[in-house]
Amino acid sequence: MPEDGKTTTSDTVRALHDSPHRGVIYTTGGGSLLLSDLLQVPGASATLLEAQIPYSQDALATLLGTPPEQACSAGTARDLAMCAYLRARELAGEEETFGFAITASLRSTRPKKGEHRAYCALQTSARTHTTSLHLAKGARSRAAEERLVADVALAALAQALGIDPPAAGPTELDTHKAQAGGPTESDTHKAQGGGPTESDTHKAQGGGPTESDTHKAQAGGPTELDTHKAQGGGPTESDTHKAQGGGLTELDTHKAQVAEADADMQALLSGARTAILTHADARSTATPAPTQAGAHSTAKPAPTQ
Repeated sequence: MPEDGKTTTSDTVRALHDSPHRGVIYTTGGGSLLLSDLLQVPGASATLLEAQIPYSQDALATLLGTPPEQACSAGTARDLAMCAYLRARELAGEEETFGFAITASLRSTRPKKGEHRAYCALQTSARTHTTSLHLAKGARSRAAEERLVADVALAALAQALGIDPPAAGPTELDTHKAQAGGPTESDTHKAQGGGPTESDTHKAQGGGPTESDTHKAQAGGPTELDTHKAQGGGPTESDTHKAQGGGLTELDTHKAQVAEADADMQALLSGARTAILTHADARSTATPAPTQAGAHSTAKPAPTQ
């Protein structure tokens, strides 16, 4: 568990596995890390009935029954979610089953004309939920985009199913402290007034200085860096860079990008949760759900067998 008390991906997946919900997941164009996240936590068979990645256009058309107008769109995500839901009912019956789908268009080997984006959709017997994610072009690597899509998808899935991940519990060390567990070996030694350690004895006896102390006491020859400074040598490459007001170093840039990416992820996750809750409130009065994979503009009850 993280020390800051934040809920981790594993916490959310574990809460999902502990719930009665079971379903089928389809992803195309991206989002496969969601499947990895689900499978890495023990108990995945309690949640995942089946998963497919119809990556090619032909594979996607075969699964949907017809070629989609656009592979990455909210409508295609809903169609895929409906197909996944119907498949889940075949495998496990109607009770607590769901279909979940991700369609994505992410960074590739060649620049894309359209924006980088992803759509997630959930279909149950009572409703349809859709979540969209739009990414800044060129701001992240493909791996970073995949990670973000999976995080948003997991949050969307959990929120739509009404699963609240538990707050991160205390670590094993925190539990030990809270229970006032027995002192460590070092604590016992101090509490018992045990003899001083070898280092303490050396200091208490006024023993000869260490090699490091001797060097300092003798004002030993300066180090290579000291010599360089004492001689007024030309500044180092790093000093020159700083003195010239040079741009950020590669490390500084990396830190700034990491901080920006973390802020973006928190904002996107927060936005996804808000969108899902708002979407669910808007569908509080549900009408009969579609029986075919084509129409999903409003939330609808389950298709009949």
